[in-house]
Amino acid sequence: EAANGLKSDLESGDVVPKMASNLENWEDRDELSVEDDWTGQVRTTAGDQSINSEAGAKLISIVPLTDFYADSLKAHFAIETGPETSAVLKGFLDGLHSTGVGVNLDPANLVMVTGDDPVGAAYNLKDYIVHTHAKDGIKLQRTVAEGVELSPEAKAHNEMMDMGKRYLELPLGQGGVNFDTYLPALKETGFDGFLTIEREVGATPEEDIGMAARFLAEKIRQYNL
Repeated sequence: EAANGLKSDLESGDVVPKMASNLENWEDRDELSVEDDWTGQVRTTAGDQSINSEAGAKLISIVPLTDFYADSLKAHFAIETGPETSAVLKGFLDGLHSTGVGVNLDPANLVMVTGDDPVGAAYNLKDYIVHTHAKDGIKLQRTVAEGVELSPEAKAHNEMMDMGKRYLELPLGQGGVNFDTYLPALKETGFDGFLTIEREVGATPEEDIGMAARFLAEKIRQYNL
């Protein structure tokens, strides 16, 4: 019955608005712990769960059976990397016992938010990667140097942190993602899909996107990707 209800929502286009509404009204969504051990704890229905936290159980209830229905269509519902480490995300996905829920691997989000290694993430999540973003950035760190004049860049980063910012998206090749190691690792996992350039900020995003396309083209030639 639950699967039929979900199928009806998916076919009518209602499932995404419903999921978004549930997430918007979910007051405990920030309680998820990156230390949760998800492996083997996720069950196939919303009513049969064994999750370390109440917030984790709510997360599972928001997407009941979606992965299995996606499997039946040979499609994927892709989770974008970022809020948690790749190891935590892998544990969650392993517990679903399905590949209907896959991964949109965004290496910059891993670097900017959790400080995770994109190369390690490519290997950790190799069974689930269905799409990728080509993006770059850094995780901001406060610079303190008594008696020494800070560089303009360090001052700017400190000011951003004072305003509550934790990371900074940068043009491709100018951030913390090492594409010389990340791209070959991605190929080694067997991924042969898109590297979709994503540029959400910046004064001239169209120029940054053009530069990113040239940057990627050179890396593809260099490493025979």
